[in-house]
Amino acid sequence: MKAERRHELRENELARVIGDFRTYMQTHGQRLLLVGGGLLVVFVAVWFYTQNKSESIGRDWVRYTEILASTPEDGWVDALAELRRIGRESRDTSLSITALSKAGHTALRLALQTPEPEKAEAFNDEAEEIFSELRSRWGRFDVARGVALCGLATVAENRFAFAGDASQKDVARKLLDEVANDAKLNGTPMKNQAISRLATLDEVFTPVTFAPPEPKPEPTSSDAGDPAAEGAPAASPASTTPSEPAPTGSSATPPAPQP
Repeated sequence: MKAERRHELRENELARVIGDFRTYMQTHGQRLLLVGGGLLVVFVAVWFYTQNKSESIGRDWVRYTEILASTPEDGWVDALAELRRIGRESRDTSLSITALSKAGHTALRLALQTPEPEKAEAFNDEAEEIFSELRSRWGRFDVARGVALCGLATVAENRFAFAGDASQKDVARKLLDEVANDAKLNGTPMKNQAISRLATLDEVFTPVTFAPPEPKPEPTSSDAGDPAAEGAPAASPASTTPSEPAPTGSSATPPAPQP
């Protein structure tokens, strides 16, 4: 009897639990369905985002490698725009820093290679924009900060070379001092470069002047009557033909006889 009683109690308990669950689902089932559906949507969205991000990063790395490997010497103006796009849009921090650094140095190189002053200054200004972006976005990374500061110092040096703006010397010194005094950059090429450039900064910002050409020497009074000194060709000596001597002796013609 006790066993049957316990069995009945279990059945009653199970029936009560099922009844409570049915009641709960009738009351909250729609809400639970919405929550479950929302979680599923979020999961799918995260999965697609992760997949798309990985594919996008892969494409950008491939494109960056292609630029370095196959850009002709006269194609770096277009390549500069593509490098900036990769640096600006890439979701990979390392690639963004690398692309912006390469873009900044490419702009500096184009500024020095361009013979037209206006275009050279435009490329120099673009280099300033790129290195400023690198500094503001990724300055928390030591290498990126060092590259940006050294690049901006080069921009200042170019402005002095292009337009003679002596105020850029203080700008360059401040930027290089920041690199040279940054303990986090110890042992890096950027710090060694900054120290070396500070040592020659006065020389870099010294104006270069060229001596005027020496005037041509004027002819002296002693050369005034000399045709050779004046550049005139010397007169050739006159050629003379000697007169033939009169015949003498037996070879002379006798006078005609008188009648």
